[in-house]
Amino acid sequence: MKVGALRVRTPIGRARLQQNNPLIRRQKEDSSLLGHHCPPPAREPQQQGLLCISVAANTESSMPPKFIRPCIPTTAKAIPRGDAWLHEPKLDGYRFQIVKDGRQVKLYSRSGYEWTRRLPALAETLQALPCHSAVLDGELCLPGPGGAPDFRGLQGALGSRGDELAVYVFDLLRRDEDDLTEVPLSRRKQLLMRLVGRDFPCLHPVQTFEDGAKLLETAERHGLEGIVSKRKASPYRTGPSRDWVKAKTAAWRVANRDRWKAFQRTR
Repeated sequence: MKVGALRVRTPIGRARLQQNNPLIRRQKEDSSLLGHHCPPPAREPQQQGLLCISVAANTESSMPPKFIRPCIPTTAKAIPRGDAWLHEPKLDGYRFQIVKDGRQVKLYSRSGYEWTRRLPALAETLQALPCHSAVLDGELCLPGPGGAPDFRGLQGALGSRGDELAVYVFDLLRRDEDDLTEVPLSRRKQLLMRLVGRDFPCLHPVQTFEDGAKLLETAERHGLEGIVSKRKASPYRTGPSRDWVKAKTAAWRVANRDRWKAFQRTR
């Protein structure tokens, strides 16, 4: 897979993505992963507004944004096929949620524990997001020397190497006054790209692909955790969801044998 080198200099550090890393890359450098990269959203007239879609967003103007229990992918017996699905690399990090309300940014773990005090520089940087309020779903990672996420390093980096962390976002649950959880995933992806773009410091949108089987093969070669397949038309639902399914690579299971056994016991 051809992936352009990306070295992002930011106020809180650098996200290192090497040439052979299939996590994220600039769209202008992206010809295709395997000839099956999902095309970027078309540019839309400004006067049409944020949510020019057939499914209207819920509006809760009086309610501040807050943590939303995340959607959890279930384990796939087979990788879904067809145009109804999109596929993403699964990154080995901590599930992470960003909640912005004016100049205040709060950071949360998967379970809803607030991590803002653990990552104050990251929270300060994210104040520059070009919106009044937002809730973003993603993964907190430590890019390793070869580009792939270093989960073991991440555990020790939260206190001492926080300036090297990067957040890879894959969903937008709220934008300003608009609750987007009922909006189809494909549209949420478009709105996410318009918000984050491709050059925002330490915050990178996860690319999506059309061919899940080939993406899993590529993830296998690069030692990534796996892939997540998602229904394009699905709303955002908290808890386990069959609209999001995951597949682990054999390379990751071998390299993380103890973690994989623990995962199997909890299924």
